Amino acid sequence: MKKPDLLVFLGMIILLGAAVTGMTVDNTQKPTLLVSEHTIR
Repeated sequence: MKKPDLLVFLGMIILLGAAVTGMTVDNTQKPTLLVSEHTIR
């Protein structure tokens, strides 16, 4: 019972990590694009 639980736990951590990293990347890219537009203008 312990091994399957660990696999599920690791899978959840990986999915959460991927979701968090994706959200952070989107949030960081938007401000950089706005800043680049302002600097160009």
